[in-house]
Amino acid sequence: MTRQIKFRAKTKANGHWVYGSLIDYGDGMFAIAAKGGGQPWVEKDTIGQYTGL
Repeated sequence: MTRQIKFRAKTKANGHWVYGSLIDYGDGMFAIAAKGGGQPWVEKDTIGQYTGL
């Protein structure tokens, strides 16, 4: 049984939480591939693994 690892972080644009797969662009910029589409830029200090609890 394999579980998909998800992350959450606050967006830079409006501070809302987004959930999905973490994308590291390697230059200090991070995004979350959100379920509804799009890849909003996120604040590095707010990134954490999402457990669903």
